[in-house]
Amino acid sequence: MNLKIKEIDTLTTFELRHPLLRAGRPVESCAMEGDNHPTTLHLGAYADQLLIGILSAMANPCDECKSSNTYQFRGIAVRKEYQGQGVAKTLISEGIDILIRRFATQCIWLNARVAAQGLYQTTGFSAVGDPFTIEPIGLHQRYRLECT
Repeated sequence: MNLKIKEIDTLTTFELRHPLLRAGRPVESCAMEGDNHPTTLHLGAYADQLLIGILSAMANPCDECKSSNTYQFRGIAVRKEYQGQGVAKTLISEGIDILIRRFATQCIWLNARVAAQGLYQTTGFSAVGDPFTIEPIGLHQRYRLECT
């Protein structure tokens, strides 16, 4: 697979956010606070010309991070037929690199669906606290990565 990661705009993320993360809900439910902020980063993974994965990163404080310069990964999704092929790992790795280079980010955190927690454990993130429920999505675990 010829995988290319590039920066995309908010509306492009909706192409996958809606069917993969907000299926059955109005398209407006795809909008996240901070989506259009100038320091927000949206990445798309492309196989040839097809968008197959997305990741968004927004400046957002986290009590579990030691630094005040923190970013949150949100809306990470990969088309089902491309899952298990390293697309999400590549998006996460590229996202980490860009956040450190561009914003001197010192901590990255996220709330992961428990079903996807293996991905974050293999990309250097550590679980923080106990699992919790985000309605209507389900059980989640918070993860963080100290970048310093």
